[in-house]
Amino acid sequence: MDFKPEPSADTKPLKEESSAEKENDKKEVIFISREKTVERFLRLWIDGKYDGMYDLLSSSSRKSLNEKQFSSEIAATKLRSSLRDGYKVKWLEDGKVQIITAQKMLLFRTLRSKVILLEKEDKLWKVTW
Repeated sequence: MDFKPEPSADTKPLKEESSAEKENDKKEVIFISREKTVERFLRLWIDGKYDGMYDLLSSSSRKSLNEKQFSSEIAATKLRSSLRDGYKVKWLEDGKVQIITAQKMLLFRTLRSKVILLEKEDKLWKVTW
């Protein structure tokens, strides 16, 4: 005996998405807050993923620095190891954020910081280096 469920009033057949609807879904940009952008930028920095950091740069920063130059500048700050030990984020005026970290020296610690600017491009927050 074959069992076939009775169709209920709230059962609707699945509708195939049109290509226009699929295209609209692709164009939709998910909003990511500036706080999450900074958090992601710092996580990539800690992980040494400079190419991912470069992807988060503003178009003006990308025009002035290629990926290799950017990687060299990041390495020159020597903040990566101290970022691993912890950091504080202090929001300043005009979309600027100060990243503060304590760098361990042989007998003492020194506070180091880097100020970066965030700007909105096409609904996304980008980092200006």
